[in-house]
Amino acid sequence: MSKYSQTGLTMIELLVTISIVAILATMAAPSLREMVESNRLTALNNQLVSTLNYVRAEAIKRSFPVTMCVRNSTGSGCATSGGFENGWIVFVDCGNYGAVDATGCNYGPGNTNAAEEILLDTTPDFNGITITGTSSTAPTLRYKPNGGIAGISGSLTLATGATEYEQTLNLGSTPRYKIKIQSATGRIASCKVGTSGC
Repeated sequence: MSKYSQTGLTMIELLVTISIVAILATMAAPSLREMVESNRLTALNNQLVSTLNYVRAEAIKRSFPVTMCVRNSTGSGCATSGGFENGWIVFVDCGNYGAVDATGCNYGPGNTNAAEEILLDTTPDFNGITITGTSSTAPTLRYKPNGGIAGISGSLTLATGATEYEQTLNLGSTPRYKIKIQSATGRIASCKVGTSGC
């Protein structure tokens, strides 16, 4: 007999180990999928909140109303239907009409009848995530140069307190996040549905 004994797993030990790993992987898969979806939803919520803060900041900085609306198929203007899951544009809304105009912006000497500038054109991946509200019209949101809300419609809806506008981000049919905009100051806040104060 050799003084070097052979070591390793028997076929039965190997099959038992593989079976245990397969069972654990099957149990972990739904949790992993939920974690991935939750992280994606959080990222999209943060992107939307960041855009709303950008709209408000640009209105203050430029001293012109700035509007955020659902983008049309080309990104050249606002859509008349659909929601922010289709993407959005942000533009300087000099005419205060909620539409991108080819003229009408007075940016100063030598540029007194300029086109309204599109500042941001975004098409995020909202696959499987919906933004819900009470209206079938395409949502728009307009900030005034003082940082307050100038105009709002569609999925950004009046909350029960009558002092905040509210939009819900859903995963499937389950509400996960609410974005609230104070009507007086235009300040934006986001909270996770089910947490205290949300």
